[in-house]
Amino acid sequence: MRVRWWLQATVVAGLAALLAGRWLAVSTADALWAEALDIAATERFFRYTRTLIVVIAFAVAAVWCIGNVLLVHRSIKSVHVPRRLGNLEIHEVVPRRLLLGLAVALGLALTIALTLGTGDWWQVRVLAQYEAELGVRDAVLGHDISYYLFRMPWQRVLHTFATLLGAVVAAVVVGLYAAVGAIRWRRRALHVSAMAGRHMAILSAVLALVLLWGYRLEPVEYVAGVHDVPMDTVLTAVRIPVARMLSVLALLVVIGSLLWAWTARVSLVVLPWLMLGGSSFAGHYLVPSFAAALRSTDELRIPDVEVRRRQFEQLAYGVHVEEHTPYRTEGEQTQQALDQSVPRPVLWDGFAVTVLLNRLAAD
Repeated sequence: MRVRWWLQATVVAGLAALLAGRWLAVSTADALWAEALDIAATERFFRYTRTLIVVIAFAVAAVWCIGNVLLVHRSIKSVHVPRRLGNLEIHEVVPRRLLLGLAVALGLALTIALTLGTGDWWQVRVLAQYEAELGVRDAVLGHDISYYLFRMPWQRVLHTFATLLGAVVAAVVVGLYAAVGAIRWRRRALHVSAMAGRHMAILSAVLALVLLWGYRLEPVEYVAGVHDVPMDTVLTAVRIPVARMLSVLALLVVIGSLLWAWTARVSLVVLPWLMLGGSSFAGHYLVPSFAAALRSTDELRIPDVEVRRRQFEQLAYGVHVEEHTPYRTEGEQTQQALDQSVPRPVLWDGFAVTVLLNRLAAD
């Protein structure tokens, strides 16, 4: 037994040494490259920011994942494993220390899985430190474009991380409680133990708060083009109000979850979640489609937004176009009217250019 333990320790130490050696080699190469380019101070700052982000993200995920799994472990009184001894079937009690080790191992596995890729966040975090405004605002929400370029990406990274933590851990906790019998279906009714109910109620409230945060971010994501929706009247009259309505429903889910933890009535949280899910599906897919179908092309257009969008494109690509209306002959005026009747493709949009060329060839 002692020899086996030493072999396992040697294998683990060897793997750790390989990982540490790779990290040291990459760090040394980056440092030498930075010194050769005379940017060693900047490279050290970036490396410090990256290390700090990884450590903080891992610590937060470890506390959240291991803490929730340990709460499930605490609710387990005992686990019996059936064994056969000759013709007899006996039930052996699993030691509490082994259950504790399995719980910690599961929490660490979740932590490692959820923090993969956090080392790439440093670029977005460094950009978020730029606070000066650029003096150009969007025509829908009135935000300076510096917000969309520097601060909004970092907020989206944090929200995505929080969503993963909340959703994955909630699913794992529900599965564990169902496996140990704390959640069971009996006599056509769902029965949840008191401790499991309080725990899942808190997780439900946290997940609803994360969704509330996401719904509050949706309007700026629409304007920034994250969801690839048209900048038309459907955006201003339907999508943005729907996002604000969904944030209110998410707040109702938070209240219902807290009431569930207080009163142990599952219906107080099931109904708000069903309302939020149905409203989210209808608000994101059905209602905008119907609203766009009921409007004509002229009713969908927002001239101010189109003008501001052209300004943004000129700023993005460093192109400045001065609009002027010189004198045109009758033939040139006819050609100008024909040009105006042909829709202009979005700048650098290959699909739109292909569709336009095919349409012109067909005409």
